[in-house]
Amino acid sequence: MDTGLIEQLRRTHGEAFLREILDMFLNHAPELLAEIAHFYQIGAYDELSRAAHKLRGMSLSLGLAEIAEPTAAIEHFSRDMIHYPLLPQPMEQLQTNYVHVANKIQTLFY
Repeated sequence: MDTGLIEQLRRTHGEAFLREILDMFLNHAPELLAEIAHFYQIGAYDELSRAAHKLRGMSLSLGLAEIAEPTAAIEHFSRDMIHYPLLPQPMEQLQTNYVHVANKIQTLFY
């Protein structure tokens, strides 16, 4: 987590804006995580890639590399069927990292 980027957002746009985007992330990320898991389970590769792309974008805008990196791998692997068997590792990493990041956001910014 790039706390420097988050602090820069606070300084540039104010506390209310920061809270709003952190709330959006904390509210929407679980929905996207559920979609990613669902699409993975049913083999809906295009939808899996799109959901991972959305979560990656949200994560990058907040400096959350712990989320962006596994979602980038999921997005890439879901497009490239040769590497599809490698998906379980970033899927597990994404779930674990999300819990860690969400807890850290709650601790540091609320």
